[in-house]
Parts: sequence; structure tokens; C-alpha cells
Amino acid sequence: MSSHYQDIYDISAYQAFYVQHDGAVAEGYAGGIFRSSIGTLKDGTYTFNTDRVRAAGGLSGAYHFFYAHRPVNEQMEVWWDMMEPYWPLGLKSWLDLERATNRRAEDSPSQLEDKVMQADRRFKQLAGQTWDGIYTSASSWKELFEDQLSGAHNWLLGVAHYTTRLEPFMPLPWRLNGKDWWWFQYTESGRVSWYRNGRYNIDLGRVHSHNLPGTEPPPNGDPDLMPIELIVPVDSVELTLTEVPV
Repeated sequence: MSSHYQDIYDISAYQAFYVQHDGAVAEGYAGGIFRSSIGTLKDGTYTFNTDRVRAAGGLSGAYHFFYAHRPVNEQMEVWWDMMEPYWPLGLKSWLDLERATNRRAEDSPSQLEDKVMQADRRFKQLAGQTWDGIYTSASSWKELFEDQLSGAHNWLLGVAHYTTRLEPFMPLPWRLNGKDWWWFQYTESGRVSWYRNGRYNIDLGRVHSHNLPGTEPPPNGDPDLMPIELIVPVDSVELTLTEVPV
């Protein structure tokens, strides 16, 4: 791979307790982007993974899985509550916009745009700025917004495109405005030694090396000695999510 890029990975509660972050960093991965929230739910494994990758000398990022038909302001409040102790993030903050969870037959692109703009306003009230970027694919973007969303290209772009090529196909607003991608998820079926001994798939991506900061501060205390609230079976995904009353 070209030295212009560096590998990263992204995970949620499904993979959380199986990732050996020190092994990933030792193999040259810059770090990971972790799901911090989904709708109005917190992903309780976010803190677990963020503390451990930072302790290993890696970088961390966070993504929120957005649901247009769930309370928008509450989603932003949950997301910010998870990220604030670590802010700012070396691998940035990402609003995950996917067609399966955000488009119903009766929805128009303008209605979805209103939801994203509402989220933007609430996030700015909480954080004093907008989130860093949008994570999507070219096909999802076209179906959700018919390639239109006012000022979308002003956000950084994280793009999903499963390919062996070094460059992904990008959504139209970024292409038209001469913007490059910030990170690029190129597979959902990666096999690596530091995740379940290479027997199971994991999402892998790459980031432009010039986008990376140096290091992030380590967690407060030794993560191996810090209490873990989630004493539940790893495969019981619903128990790794904490519902926030709305």
C-alpha cells in the first residue's frame, strides 16, 4: 500500500471485546473508529474500546448511526454525551447516514435534509461546532438525498466502497466541489490476526496519512484496572446498549 495512506478499522458492540488494539497498533494501524451511539441508544462498548486503543498508542474516532425517524435532538445529546470526555478525536466524529434506516417510501429528500439540519443545529448547541464528517456511500447518498444536501461538502467525507482499488467512488457533492475523502472503508470482510485470530470478518479502511495527528492523550488510569460495567455475554448485543429515556 502507498505510504500516502494508513490503515484503520471500525467496530461496534458486535466485535468490541474481541479486538486486540495493541496488536492492531503494533501492525501499523493508526487506530479505530468506534460506534458510540445508535438512534437514542448508547453503545456501551465505545468507552471500553476508546480507552484501550489510546492506551496502546492508537487514535480513536466515533460514529453515530442516525435514524431520521427517531427523536433527532435526543440522538445528538446521546452522541455528544459519549464523545465529550474524549473530544477532540484524532480519527474524528462521523454521522452515519445509511439508506436502510433513513428512507421510507413517503419521505422526500427535503424532509431528510430537514432532519440532518436539525441534528446539526442541536449538535452545535452542545459542542460549539458541528460534527466532523459524514459517513455514507455514493449509492446511499443518491437514494437518500437525490445527490442534494445544502453544504454537504463542507463536512469531511468518510465513504464506504468495497473495492480493491486505492480510491473509492464518492458521492456527488464532494466530487463536484473538488473535495477528497478523509477515510474510506474498503471491506467488511477483513481478516486480521488481532481480531479473533483471523477467523472472522472485520471492517477495514484507510485514511490519508496527512490527515492524522500525532497522538491522543491516554485514558485516566490503567484501562486494565478500570471497572467495566458491561458484564454480559458478548453476543448479547442488546445488553451492550443503554437506552436513554426520551
